[in-house]
Amino acid sequence: MDYADSGLLVVETVDEGESSQRRQAVWIANLKEDRIGSLLTVQLGPVADSYPALSTSTKTIHNKQPQGEQEILILCLTYAKNKWPQGFAVINSTAYDAERSEWEIVIGHLSNEETLTLTVDKDKTITEK
Repeated sequence: MDYADSGLLVVETVDEGESSQRRQAVWIANLKEDRIGSLLTVQLGPVADSYPALSTSTKTIHNKQPQGEQEILILCLTYAKNKWPQGFAVINSTAYDAERSEWEIVIGHLSNEETLTLTVDKDKTITEK
């Protein structure tokens, strides 16, 4: 996800079979910045044919997330945005290791194949793997 005055950029990875995936990206005009890092189910209104697409949400459900995950995702997205000032960072995967009190977040670049694997400890210190 990313935020601009025009709304939030929501990205979903779509499996196309045979180990092939693509990212579907939509700017959603009526979602605000406080949804960044959230796990959302979004029902879209009419969608403009562009990439990223443009739409509005007719229904948004904020799905349950592990405690603290949204804050960790915002930290990691901000880290990636500073590393990649051009383009958009998207969440590829999240995992929490309770034994080590550590998150592992994999961030992908929307426009290319670059990825960052980040660990975040209990003090919210980010380390690149």
